[in-house]
Amino acid sequence: MDVGSSLRVAIDSGQVVLGTDKTKKMALNGQGKLIVISENAEKMVMQDLKRYCSLNNLKVYVFPGTSMDLGRVCGKPFPVQSLVVVKEGSSDVLELVK
Repeated sequence: MDVGSSLRVAIDSGQVVLGTDKTKKMALNGQGKLIVISENAEKMVMQDLKRYCSLNNLKVYVFPGTSMDLGRVCGKPFPVQSLVVVKEGSSDVLELVK
C-alpha cells in the first residue's frame, strides 16, 4: 500500500484537517478516525499527540518522511507536521494502522 497515494485520496475525496494546533485539539476531544504525524515532528508534539490518541482510543500513524514530504503529499507548498483524517472518503488510509 502506498501511504502517499492513500493520504492523497483521503484529502481529495474525504475530509482531512491539517495543522498541529487543530490536530491537537481534535485528538484531545477524540475527534477524527486517524492522526498522521510526520516522522520529524517536534518531540513534544509527537508525545502529546500520541498521549491524546491513547486517551481517546484514536489511531495514530507516523508518516515515514519529513513534514515537507507530508506537505507535498497533501498538495501544499509548506510543511505539514500533523493532520487528522475525519472522513476517509474512498481511500484505504485507515488500513495503515490495522
